[in-house]
Amino acid sequence: MPADHPLWILFTSGTTGVPRGVIHGHAGVLAAHLALLGLRHDPRPGRTLFWYTTTNWMLWNVVVSAPLVGATTVTYEASSTHPGQSRPWSIAEREGVEVFGTSPGHLQHGNALGLHPGAEHDLSRLREIAAGGAPVAAPLHTWVTGRWDRTSC
Repeated sequence: MPADHPLWILFTSGTTGVPRGVIHGHAGVLAAHLALLGLRHDPRPGRTLFWYTTTNWMLWNVVVSAPLVGATTVTYEASSTHPGQSRPWSIAEREGVEVFGTSPGHLQHGNALGLHPGAEHDLSRLREIAAGGAPVAAPLHTWVTGRWDRTSC
């Protein structure tokens, strides 16, 4: 099929107006995801990527694209607070996640709950925390870096 043949339609968030559908072609998606995964997050063969997302958020597509670079993916579709307040962090610990992706809202919620994932879970394999979908508030940078000091994980 042609490179510009539609692969999927993603809808804009609506933060700057009425949500609108954007058609993404096969080659564009492949190139963008290979660049994002291969150059930015580096989840190569033998590494594990877990992006706490839902199938209706655009970052789900990054999760399903991770095998392009040979990475293993972890998926979880449920509340971040059930059965415990830090469920995604428990999963990251259990699965030895190296690239953990989430939303700024999830980080804000964890901070508001008083969670200390790096102290409460063995995240020693974690190499990167990524957030997408919106800017991360400045105080969360301090919260995240303060909790993931490699010497205390």
